[in-house]
Amino acid sequence: MKRPCEWYGQAPREVRAGESRAARGRCPIAHAETQARIMEPIISGTTGERKGRTIFITVMLVAFSAWYFYDGLVKYPQDNLTAARDALVPRPDALPPLDPNIDADTAKGVSDGAALDALIERLGAPGWRHGDECRWFGRGGQLRVAAPGGKVAEAEWIAGRYDTHDIQVQIWIGSIMGVLGLLMLGQLVRVLRTRVVLDPSGLRLGSRPPIPLSAMTKIDASRYKEKGWVTLHHHAGGRTRTTRLDCDVIDRFRPIIESICQGKGWACPLPPPRRQDDDVTD
Repeated sequence: MKRPCEWYGQAPREVRAGESRAARGRCPIAHAETQARIMEPIISGTTGERKGRTIFITVMLVAFSAWYFYDGLVKYPQDNLTAARDALVPRPDALPPLDPNIDADTAKGVSDGAALDALIERLGAPGWRHGDECRWFGRGGQLRVAAPGGKVAEAEWIAGRYDTHDIQVQIWIGSIMGVLGLLMLGQLVRVLRTRVVLDPSGLRLGSRPPIPLSAMTKIDASRYKEKGWVTLHHHAGGRTRTTRLDCDVIDRFRPIIESICQGKGWACPLPPPRRQDDDVTD
């Protein structure tokens, strides 16, 4: 029966007395088989806590954005319009139409002595008209025009309970929340696509190039108790690099660290798992 190295085309070398195992060298096939046995493939996504936290923040941002937009674009203008309708004499049964283009600047553009017909042609039909008085209703208030004899004698802007500034603030906040919600939605996609694979070829983090087991030099766990991460030191491109492995990001964090240490012959730097973590280490 041939020894593994003989199958690989290498003649077995006589071992001298007292020679260390490292000096003898390793058979490539035997080493690969050992590595494959030690490095059982481990595939991990991200932790359920991280998924839940990201989903919660995303939903809250989107919900708050919708809430502020609703207040600024629907509720506040509707409350102003209802209050203005209730103060009219005679009071109409239905709410008058609301024109978002009517605001305080519109009132400033109405000059005394202007023809009412020309004003109506420019602004559209008033939402309410009684005698010589006309009113146009905007989001933040109403424009009241008195035009006896068809000539504008008085034009004033009557701010509602929620003025234009209040409404604009709601829209600004809704916009900011919406942008943050979109950013968090992108982050949620990245979180759900988190994938860490440890197999005989090395450690792969997402789409990054794999880190071969042979390139790993040490694991620094000095920040683990404080921050929950370890730092993997490895060689890449002729330089020493570091990669952070976080227990909050990697669901099967402990099995991956233990398997790396087993493959390298290192002592595992992590403290013993607590009893409630037994299901994670299975």
